[in-house]
Amino acid sequence: MFAKTVAALADDRTVVAWDQLGHGSSAAPDDPGEYSVAASLAAMRSLLQEAGADHAVLLGHSLGGYLSLEYALAHPDDVRALVLVDTGPGYRSDRGRAQWNEMAERYAAGLDARGLQSLSGSPELSAAHHPGAVGLAHSARHVLPQVDGHVIEALPSIAVPTLVVVGELDEAFLAGSRYMAEKMPDAELAVIAGAGHAPPVTHPAEFNAVLRAFLARVDPPVVALALVGRFVDTLERRQWDELGLLLHPDVVYEVPQTRERIRGRQRYVQFNREYPGDWHLSPHVVLGDDRRAVVWFAWRIADAPPADGIAFFEVADGLITGITDFWPEAYEPPPGREHLTERY
Repeated sequence: MFAKTVAALADDRTVVAWDQLGHGSSAAPDDPGEYSVAASLAAMRSLLQEAGADHAVLLGHSLGGYLSLEYALAHPDDVRALVLVDTGPGYRSDRGRAQWNEMAERYAAGLDARGLQSLSGSPELSAAHHPGAVGLAHSARHVLPQVDGHVIEALPSIAVPTLVVVGELDEAFLAGSRYMAEKMPDAELAVIAGAGHAPPVTHPAEFNAVLRAFLARVDPPVVALALVGRFVDTLERRQWDELGLLLHPDVVYEVPQTRERIRGRQRYVQFNREYPGDWHLSPHVVLGDDRRAVVWFAWRIADAPPADGIAFFEVADGLITGITDFWPEAYEPPPGREHLTERY
């Protein structure tokens, strides 16, 4: 469902794609008692904790979108933003809810009778992506049905930034999508022209463009933090070609205590290649945002006691443009690197 979405985001973000119980690569237990909204929310929270995320942007399609709304109500501190794709908020009226639940039972009955063949023609539920129909049928009977209107009634209380996406041709969800965008305090609506119920599958370019623009506004990627983390790891592993790929061609390296400056990617990489001794660095803390980062690290040569240092980084266009090192005490630079450095 989200293969092309993951590919579009993973270069500068941590992306976790989850298959709901009974779907895709997740388990599909025979016991219907294992399927419920509460169990789904518990699985979502466990996944975020396993990923080490104290908050996340939740993106859900159809039933996944409804579960994302449920999650935002149950665990509001975990949710940085919501992306709701071709989903609805449920029903206030008993009649609307009854009709929805009848649809869910017909869907489950079709899976019982025809198995995965009943999914033909549904781009978001390709039979090739599911091990069997049992889990899908249990989910349809025990997760998809609705018992009350608590989600639709609580929409005004969900104040996180929200992107509501719907396909222009997905008539069943157009009205609900507009309603959510109107009732949620910080929501915006995007209608994908020519798309039906599965824009991430059928219109990935258009969907990803809308999604990336939204994420850039509400949750900008910490480019510098991730880039500098890779820099430290690459330097320690002596992967010089890889190190060069992280640096701007005109990167500037400075050590104020020795008044040394190195200009340019090639010279800086060579400086590290030629640095004498069996040196190693180990970061204590790496902090940063989208443009700047700082590393407090331990530096040691061979068996000598380690010394702490601090390095400040500047980043632009996804490359490191500036590095400034500070050490506990001033020192005179060792001879032999004059061909790479200038004094200022």
